[in-house]
Amino acid sequence: KVDPYQGDFDDFLHDFMAGNIPYGSWADHVKSWCNQEVVKEAKTLYLSFQEVTQDKRGVCRKIMKHLGLKVEEAQLAKIVGEVTLENMKANQSKFAPKEVEYRAGHQHFNSGKAGQGKSQIEDCSPNTQEDFKTWIRGHFPSGLPQGILP
Repeated sequence: KVDPYQGDFDDFLHDFMAGNIPYGSWADHVKSWCNQEVVKEAKTLYLSFQEVTQDKRGVCRKIMKHLGLKVEEAQLAKIVGEVTLENMKANQSKFAPKEVEYRAGHQHFNSGKAGQGKSQIEDCSPNTQEDFKTWIRGHFPSGLPQGILP
């Protein structure tokens, strides 16, 4: 089980950049599936948060096509109804990671609005913001993959 993080968001962001969080380095994780050879071999389907929130039905169709599945419209409607933020919040035990423990007042699902992570970073101290920008440029000199931190 992963214990709740005890510091503030500035502290967390520094630990995040250093890879000192459960599950290790986010940058290494992202780089592992951005490698073009891996993408071709694994037939990776990229979806952005924005796509998923703007067109659930279209994204579900895209996923089904990617997996080679055929689904009737009635089944698709049921799936689309299940993957709403409201449903996932109401059924967190089914959708949220079981090994993570959250601090009081925190939960796995946030507001479901695009850009929330970016605004949290903008609320950090100017030094932390600059450290983060430097860290991103160092790990992703060509820029982040599309759909990551808009």
